[in-house]
Formats: sequence, structure tokens, C-alpha cells
Amino acid sequence: MKALGLVLGIPQYQSDEALGPPYLLEKEIMDLTKMFKKPDVPVEEIKEPELPNRIQGKIYHLDKKGKGFGFIESDKLPQKRIYFLWKSLSHNTREFSQLKIGDVVEFTPRHSKEKGWSALRIQVLD
Repeated sequence: MKALGLVLGIPQYQSDEALGPPYLLEKEIMDLTKMFKKPDVPVEEIKEPELPNRIQGKIYHLDKKGKGFGFIESDKLPQKRIYFLWKSLSHNTREFSQLKIGDVVEFTPRHSKEKGWSALRIQVLD
């Protein structure tokens, strides 16, 4: 290995003592971590915003031309027609192709400043 180092021009050391004790590097790292350590300040518990209660409505419009969206009508929100996408249907309810206008559904409303109200976790009530 020493001969290979000479051929490649890598400097060779007589022993590990020439490099100094290995703990010096560890000590320097520990000093740096102490310098940049964040102060021990109690962090307030972050609370997730509460989702609105589930509400009921009726399917008002379905687009079955391949886009997979529709609207639910409900009087319990400021916006009467609530948009939904086929992905918003709960896994244990009907598929999008089996929905009919007038079906009663229960859903969790979500509001977006850009898009208005939409429905999540839609469950068809029989």
C-alpha cells in the first residue's frame, strides 16, 4: 500500500502519531455543535385546525363524460353548490359511475380562497 501511495504521489506518514490523536477532530466537532445549538426554549404545541362537522346534501350535477366531477347542493354552507371530484368519495361507498342526481350524501366541507367550497370524504347515504 505504501508503494502505491508513492506512485500516485500521496504523501506518506510514518505513523498515526504524526496526524495527532484522533479525538481532536471529534472535540472540534463537539465545540462547533455547542456553538450552533438552539437554545432550550419550550416549543408550543402545534394544533391542527379542526375540520368542520360533516354535513348532508344532495348530488346536484354529475359530469360522467370522463372528467369525474360533480356538485353537491346544501343549504348549510354559504355557497349552495359544493364541488367534488371522484377521488373525494370514501372507499367504502359507491363508485362515481354508480352515483345518481338526487342521491343524499354526507361529506366534510373544505374552503379555499381561490376555489371556494369543496367536499371531502363523501359517503352516500342509502
